[in-house]
Amino acid sequence: MNLPTPAAASESAQRPLISSHTILLLCGVLFGMCVSGNISDEAKTSFLFAGTVGLIAFTGLSMVKRVQTHTQQQVAIMQAEERLDRHSQCDSRNSDRVVSSPA
Repeated sequence: MNLPTPAAASESAQRPLISSHTILLLCGVLFGMCVSGNISDEAKTSFLFAGTVGLIAFTGLSMVKRVQTHTQQQVAIMQAEERLDRHSQCDSRNSDRVVSSPA
């Protein structure tokens, strides 16, 4: 049996601390700082590396989210099909009883 949970607790459990779009935005800031030329060469290398790692993380998180969404959709479809099968079997049994019972 599923017990109801408070709305605030369930929402905070599902929302990540930093979204993938925030990561992409910060990567853009890092790449922009590299292009601006206002920082030293050592810092430019570090910013470029951090931006690249962030871009890879954004791509990976997007792919994981897409796979999870696809999996959830497949599970929902299978559950709906199972429910429909159970209802159709139940309806066919009831119609057989009505036909076979003497009137």
